[in-house]
Amino acid sequence: MNIDICDIDVSRYSVFNNVDVVICWNVGTYWSIEMPSRYSPEMQRYGLTVDQIRDNYSSSYAEFIIWKALGLGSELDVPAHLIERHPYNFDIYSDSYYKDLKEEFGYTDIIFDSLKNTSLSGGGRQLVTPLGEESDEMIKLFLQSLLFV
Repeated sequence: MNIDICDIDVSRYSVFNNVDVVICWNVGTYWSIEMPSRYSPEMQRYGLTVDQIRDNYSSSYAEFIIWKALGLGSELDVPAHLIERHPYNFDIYSDSYYKDLKEEFGYTDIIFDSLKNTSLSGGGRQLVTPLGEESDEMIKLFLQSLLFV
């Protein structure tokens, strides 16, 4: 069953009675040309400005979906697991964004781990990271695992 996270009404779907964790993996890695018109109004209701969305759609979309996933986990009273990729290593002490989300959604802790890795970027759709579009064929990055409990 495919359900768009923006259209979720937990009370409408019995499948949510058996959810143990919400998982959000590599958000923003794919989006089509039609997606800005579909999601921009939702992203603006979330609080992003038209300029923020226009200047970096992939990043704005990723931030919005992370927010929706953590909200869903909070509503279902289950952990939420984010798996992010970044060109730089960080931890939950040096990046207040995730601590702020933990507080906003009422989670008590974040279990964090990081893994140095590489990813293919060239030869198709370029990989986009917080530093911009990566043009190298193979780029170094970090996979960060954040389990909100």
